[in-house]
Amino acid sequence: MTEKFADAEKRWSLERHEVYRETESDLLQALGLAVKLGPITDDVAKQAASWLYPKGRKDHSPGWHWAKEARRIKRRPRRLEAAIWWIEDGITDVLCGLVIGRISNNRVMATIHFLESSPSQNNPLAGKVAQIAIRYMELHAVATNCSIIGISNPAPDLIAFYKKTLRATRQITKGEKITRLERNL
Repeated sequence: MTEKFADAEKRWSLERHEVYRETESDLLQALGLAVKLGPITDDVAKQAASWLYPKGRKDHSPGWHWAKEARRIKRRPRRLEAAIWWIEDGITDVLCGLVIGRISNNRVMATIHFLESSPSQNNPLAGKVAQIAIRYMELHAVATNCSIIGISNPAPDLIAFYKKTLRATRQITKGEKITRLERNL
């Protein structure tokens, strides 16, 4: 008998929220980062859609639509999903990044599919969003007994950065293109 979507969504939502809190605690203790993680709501997706990328900068809009991707992933109860907020003086006030991923059907692999950091010069977590997202994925993978973590379709100019941050030991290719970076937990 298959689990009803509503029951699965409730169960996995509780799991995500537990991992949010665990990740926040871990990041505060290990790195001194006061962050808050939460779901990607319509309001959060709208806020991310308003991020402006300066012309002429090397980094640019990744080309996906957060509201669309968030709606699509919400059809899958077993997902990675987090809005990453900076907390100052106990108040959540700056949306710094978003991450969407999934846990495989057989719970072997957890992967990040979409990751973006706010391009604002006022982003207090600039340069740390990927590290936060990967830590969230690691803790979620451990909580769900996954044995492999990865980043799917990494941007070519970020492969070296992701290899280092993920501590990737393997790269999966299709032709000459790297389609996934991964490592065992």
